[in-house]
Amino acid sequence: MQPYLVGDENYPLSPFLIKPFNKVQAIDSPENSFDLQIQKGHASICTAFGLLKSRWRILRHLDVELKFAAQTVVACCVLHNFCQISGQKEPVAQVDFNPNNNFSILSTDIDKKVEIAGNDIRHALFLDWFYHHQNSF
Repeated sequence: MQPYLVGDENYPLSPFLIKPFNKVQAIDSPENSFDLQIQKGHASICTAFGLLKSRWRILRHLDVELKFAAQTVVACCVLHNFCQISGQKEPVAQVDFNPNNNFSILSTDIDKKVEIAGNDIRHALFLDWFYHHQNSF
């Protein structure tokens, strides 16, 4: 299975970014259980980034050229691991939540095709997850 980014309802669904279904469903439905797993993963990611942003201020606004953004984040992760290995006290984690992450409605045919592809991938992930957890229902 390939890695995916995990987002919440504010992010656009795409082939590389999975988000919950977020449709009104029965509380005991498989889709609702799948959504809860996605939301738990997203919450863990927010906590981890909040911890990193507390320790490394450069990540708060990531004021670097786009081509250096990934390397900057990775460097901060490596330095964070060194801090953990050396026993340094963890900073108080900030919650990495930005309520202003409002993405525009899909407006182009390319955006719609990306969302359709993302929907297909999310559905395939859901079916795989359901297959492995169907005894839970």
